[in-house]
Amino acid sequence: MVNFALLKSEGIDANMRASENVRLFCELCNARLHVHISSVSAAKQRVRQITERTPTNPKPELAGPYAAIKAATEGYWLGLPPQPFHIVVLRPGFVIDEAIEDPIVGMAAQIPGGRSLVLASGRDVLPVTTVELVNRAIEAVLLGSLPDRSVLHVLDPQSPRKAEWVRYCVEKHGLGGPVLQLSSHLFWLGSLAIKPASVILGDKARKASIKLSDIAGSRTYASASSSELLGLDMHVDWRAVLDRALGKEFSYRRPDPVLTPDAVQPPEAVFLAGLGRIATEAHLPALKELGVARLYAYDPGQVETPEGVVRVDQPRPPNRCFVTVCTPAKSHLVAADAALAQADGVLVEKPAVLSRAELSEVDRVNGALGGKLWIGHNYRFKDNVLSFLDFVARHPCGDLHQVQVSFDSPSVRKESAAWAKEERVARTLLMDYAVHFLDLACLFSDGAGRVGALEWDTDRYSHTSRIAGFLEFPNHTVSFLLRQGLPAQRCLIEYAFENVVCCLRFFPESFDVHYAKDDFGQLGRAAKLWRRGFARKVREAIAGKGKAESHKRLYQHIWSGSPLAYGLQWQQLRPFYETVLEVADRVYGGA
Repeated sequence: MVNFALLKSEGIDANMRASENVRLFCELCNARLHVHISSVSAAKQRVRQITERTPTNPKPELAGPYAAIKAATEGYWLGLPPQPFHIVVLRPGFVIDEAIEDPIVGMAAQIPGGRSLVLASGRDVLPVTTVELVNRAIEAVLLGSLPDRSVLHVLDPQSPRKAEWVRYCVEKHGLGGPVLQLSSHLFWLGSLAIKPASVILGDKARKASIKLSDIAGSRTYASASSSELLGLDMHVDWRAVLDRALGKEFSYRRPDPVLTPDAVQPPEAVFLAGLGRIATEAHLPALKELGVARLYAYDPGQVETPEGVVRVDQPRPPNRCFVTVCTPAKSHLVAADAALAQADGVLVEKPAVLSRAELSEVDRVNGALGGKLWIGHNYRFKDNVLSFLDFVARHPCGDLHQVQVSFDSPSVRKESAAWAKEERVARTLLMDYAVHFLDLACLFSDGAGRVGALEWDTDRYSHTSRIAGFLEFPNHTVSFLLRQGLPAQRCLIEYAFENVVCCLRFFPESFDVHYAKDDFGQLGRAAKLWRRGFARKVREAIAGKGKAESHKRLYQHIWSGSPLAYGLQWQQLRPFYETVLEVADRVYGGA
């Protein structure tokens, strides 16, 4: 008879009655041997080294729920008078297998600030074992001939310390925030401080005092005698076993660590189609800083010619050039098409298209360029976004479940560009204002998405004032709320991963990580990040950087062929635009 049964949700009394029923069953069946599966937590804990000879905890009622039941039932079997059958007790350590729910349960606590506090001294060992090792031990017991009331340990003699275990679970598998370990003396002091309260509060204070003293203690566990008796090597590669138990394939491709190229060889010449605000404030400063030798531009509607730019009188480059299209979205295709013959590659400002009818035309241009058509989603190269992507690349965030986008903007009536004020025609709120943030929300999407529930409103000027809805991708969902006509511009994107919540904020930019829902420092940290972001914006404005910095990185990654630029190629972004255009068609119709 091998008994694994444990009434975990019941108390000691129910488990004692169950043990008595098992004893009667063994007697009725004329059992030769009863193997009781106990736990090393059943042994008396206030000793430096727990061996097979360490007695059972004499006061199980003061231990934690699991340890209390294990100690009580083990004490029951070892305290029985002689029986017609032999009794052997196996004490496994902490069992690692695929069914493990929480590998750091009772060993770490989430505290304000998102940190994982180790509930153990620096020397306290976590005795580990595996299901396979326990099964082999049971088999050896059944095939052998051990004395009555034998107690055997089934655990790795070189088990990790608890702090080492917690740190590995956090750093390799993302099961908490940065690890914090306090001196064991602090837990001893806490235990001593609580002990006098037991006179008034009784068992609650007594249990708390015992818990703190257990945390402060340092224990090691021996299994050499059991290993010799059973003929088993009990060494376990606990890291490999834990990796197999917790490891899984994520539903999204993790980004590569972010490495911005230091030295990039720019093309000899760049041709700008359009000399509007985005060209003069962002693209031209970035191109000049990168050291482009010759700059050409075509814009029949622009009167002034920026310094260092050669104006041409036709919409195509005078010789082989890298082409940047900065015209309003409705003329992107015309400008790109005109430059094809002399283009060594084309970068088109967002949005790439405004309607589904344009998709096939962009496909044609991209084909003519041999795939060298990039879309200028420069927000991917903002400081906070790069920090976020690098964090996801280097940390075990777990699977991505949902992304939420909340974006507010002042009224389109304050726009200086006339085309943007025609909101229902230019689809300004969705395709111009919010497309950067929707793109970031869909960074980890797999293919085109399905548009779920969708709502929208218009204001008294017949402008779209609100768009709210869901995008359903095969690997996660995106919910969004886009509004215009509000006093301030702001945006928050929250990525709900399995282990963390990552927050991107804009106007000003910041990046934040929440490790626990009960993180009391969240609001204060968000305010501090806002102040830092605002101060950074002021410094950038004084230094004359502003919009140009992310555009500079955009060109650096394109010209160096980095993985981040690969995501901006048209064939990679086409599924995203298919999804957004489905939203646009439903919200704006044929406008």
